[in-house]
Amino acid sequence: MMYKKAILVLLSALALSGCKTIGAANPIDALIPSHTEDSIKELTDIISKAVNKPVKLTEFAFTKNSRIAIEPSNSFDIRFGEIGGKQIEKPPMFRLTLEGDQCWLNFEETGQSWRLKTVKCVANAKD
Repeated sequence: MMYKKAILVLLSALALSGCKTIGAANPIDALIPSHTEDSIKELTDIISKAVNKPVKLTEFAFTKNSRIAIEPSNSFDIRFGEIGGKQIEKPPMFRLTLEGDQCWLNFEETGQSWRLKTVKCVANAKD
């Protein structure tokens, strides 16, 4: 009898913990209608840390598309007097999403997500 109660309690706990996952809002692609200095700084700081090198974002980042690729800066090769060769590796991709009224930045390569504090975003009607 004691085992039945223990199993019932365990099953109830599992069922309740699953409800949160099942009932959670699905993230939707998002855009930033307009940037502030703080929003650019927050995104730049997070992305720079994620890719482990400094990045520079413009005021157009995430304003027309929910995803951005972080392209390497072109390097000048003095030996040949020209811009270096093409990038062979896939560039790191970031996706902006909206869950409820909260904006999130997602690093597609690693699955990491950051809740954005200064960025205000809206649903991307195109995606």
